Amino acid sequence: MPTEYHIIRFYLIEYLRQHPENQFNIPGSLKGYFAGKDITLDEQDLKTVQQVIHEFYHEGILIPGPKIKENTIAQSGALKFPFYQLTEYGDKVVHATEYQPHDPDGYLNRIKTDIPEIDGVIIRYLEESLSCFRKNLLFAAAVMLGCAAEKAMLLLIQAFGDSRTDPEERQRYEKETKSFVIRRKWEALWKRLEPSSASLPKNLSEDLGTILERIFDIIRTTRNDAGHPTGRIIEKETVHANLLLFPIFCKRVQGLIRHLSS
Repeated sequence: MPTEYHIIRFYLIEYLRQHPENQFNIPGSLKGYFAGKDITLDEQDLKTVQQVIHEFYHEGILIPGPKIKENTIAQSGALKFPFYQLTEYGDKVVHATEYQPHDPDGYLNRIKTDIPEIDGVIIRYLEESLSCFRKNLLFAAAVMLGCAAEKAMLLLIQAFGDSRTDPEERQRYEKETKSFVIRRKWEALWKRLEPSSASLPKNLSEDLGTILERIFDIIRTTRNDAGHPTGRIIEKETVHANLLLFPIFCKRVQGLIRHLSS
């Protein structure tokens, strides 16, 4: 039975972390590496390995050829597989220890584990963002991630309103958050949430402004830059960084929702 694609991809990222420059000896060293993980690669698996290596190249994680010494670039095979080396960006990718955007299944499984009650709409937008990111569709990835963050924020805004016990205050809040513009909704929430932050549990109040406001603003700004014809360039490193920030933001949002609901 063939090994699942995401498992092969996960372990190849680990392999690159351990071997930042080497050569791909698929029938030999790579088969032995996977055997050490109790995975026996069959013929279909070997094709998947080749596919993933090809994807890593197009994602900018690695380049073919060994490290080039002075005056050796013209040597035969200097820019060809099976030799490879990690790019500077690839080195950052393989050393990401928690959430790994280049391992979308692992990323999604982890966020579902960390936030069991995460909304399905958030997950669908995250799936799209991760898929676009791997294909280097950076504008689309930024927009989809922005939608995921906005959905999380809308859920928090709703939860805060639902927790209001004073009918008049609740009515004022609902009126202020009826705006279509997410920024206005957020401002209505923040002007009430910030003054009461000292009464929150420490794990929710600590760095609340940085995590809740600043990260949301970073992701939203990138989304706006990508979603409007501004002419601005969206760098891959920016989207990668935003995907790493998103779980921090989302876990805090969900923690607040949980607290408000209780």
